[in-house]
Amino acid sequence: QLIITTHNTMLLESIDPKSIYVIYVDYKGNKRASCIDDYDIRIQKNNNVRDMYLKGLFGGIPYSGNIDYSNIYGILNEIKD
Repeated sequence: QLIITTHNTMLLESIDPKSIYVIYVDYKGNKRASCIDDYDIRIQKNNNVRDMYLKGLFGGIPYSGNIDYSNIYGILNEIKD
């Protein structure tokens, strides 16, 4: 058995949906792993699992709405100098 974690969504196009698990973290930090094959969404050969994931149909999509990128950029520039 091999378990791999990745942020590369391209791999979703080449792996059997029965072998793909999505980790969902709620606002309290609780984690839940769900196999995408267990969802009520019909996954057929002509469906693109990657597109379905990126649309949020399986959850587990990171939310970056509250990140201050300009602050991060400033900190990184200070470190670089």
